[in-house]
Amino acid sequence: MNGSLVQRNGLVVQGTPSAHVVGFQVKGLTIQGFPNNGILTRYVDNFKIERNESIDNLENGIWPTLSANGLVKRNVAYGSEDSALWVEASENVRVLKNDLSQSPTGLEVTVSNNILVKGNEVHHNTAGIGLYNAKGAGLPPLQPPDKNGDWEIVDNYIHDNNLVNSAPPGSLSAELPPGIGMALIGVDRVTVRQNRIENNDSFGITVAQWCLVAGGCNDTDPPPAGFPDTWPDGNTFVQNTLTHNGTNGHGDFAFLAADLTYVVTEAGHTNCFADNTYSTFNVVGIPPIGAPPNLVSSCK
Repeated sequence: MNGSLVQRNGLVVQGTPSAHVVGFQVKGLTIQGFPNNGILTRYVDNFKIERNESIDNLENGIWPTLSANGLVKRNVAYGSEDSALWVEASENVRVLKNDLSQSPTGLEVTVSNNILVKGNEVHHNTAGIGLYNAKGAGLPPLQPPDKNGDWEIVDNYIHDNNLVNSAPPGSLSAELPPGIGMALIGVDRVTVRQNRIENNDSFGITVAQWCLVAGGCNDTDPPPAGFPDTWPDGNTFVQNTLTHNGTNGHGDFAFLAADLTYVVTEAGHTNCFADNTYSTFNVVGIPPIGAPPNLVSSCK
């Protein structure tokens, strides 16, 4: 499928809030050059997106949104101006063994529940994996607010994400500096385990509050009704191997460049780091959060 015609999206499968499409599968397509999205699902249950190729579809390559009980496996997606693959406002989705590159964000997850991201290669993007608070999503969060979370990021190879940002000026994606392996910004209950993360110039993994990084809100105000707060809480980082990250930081936070960077500016927020392999770990915030050894020993 080629986007040289008037059609703005390559393949759209869409139900309604009261009548979902059930049992959709797409396999083995090449979708190229559409001005919006390559593959888009909306209000779709029990879906499979397997062994497709999304090339230069300018908004997002593959975008399951408002969908549930899905498998996104062994696809290749590159050349978007937002995300190569974005899981948004969805539940019970497995993202397995995809190759995601040459986009502002390789893989993005927002306002979703029970997401498994495993065995993917995410490389040569501006940011490899972006896990973002609901304020960074195009759709409102799942309800109740504490339903947003429970994501597993396991055994992925995340490397060389140093691409100059090609997102349209003024968009949220355009604010990303090059060199981010993984950014966990203002989300809760994420397990990051046994990933190999290397050669990302700014950060291997960075963990921070949404308001601090993205602005646009007062970090002392309670969240709006129906929104989760903007602090990262209850996240676990274990047995990840981080090599040669943070060697040439970019943007306003370049001074924090490292394999691991944890920024917390308010007491009472708990995130666990244990048994990771790294050379540099920046912990920035108010005492008494402690140095890296204390963080590691406090994890259970």
